[in-house]
Amino acid sequence: MIPDAEKLKIVMVSEDWFARSMLASTALDSGLFSRVISTDDGYAAIAETWQCIEDGAAPDIMLADDSLGVMSAEQLCRTLRENRETEGVFVAVLTEGSMMADAEVPRVEGADYATARSAGTMDLATLVQEVTSRAVNLIRGQAA
Repeated sequence: MIPDAEKLKIVMVSEDWFARSMLASTALDSGLFSRVISTDDGYAAIAETWQCIEDGAAPDIMLADDSLGVMSAEQLCRTLRENRETEGVFVAVLTEGSMMADAEVPRVEGADYATARSAGTMDLATLVQEVTSRAVNLIRGQAA
């Protein structure tokens, strides 16, 4: 079990309530996170991010669905990257096209990682662990 001081904070953004709840449940069950927040649009995700900052620190990871209608994933990334307090949040985007290899996934401007896998196309624990591993590796690389 990971000590609470080393656990991460994650914000999950998807308009699909089922995918959002499944991802949040999986993240909670993983034991990797001290805080799991799920929202249904980019504006709510930004608001929750600022609440995390008010509570002491920005979230470590933002996991967003590319098909957000109210605020696109690119707008979400741009908003995070424009602010000093949030520019270091690791952003992973789940895109459509579950049959694509990650190398074929269109790049989402401002995102650290994009994958064609979604909540309905793979083992959710594997997805959460992969995104978390990539985030931790990037965060450690920046701290070195």
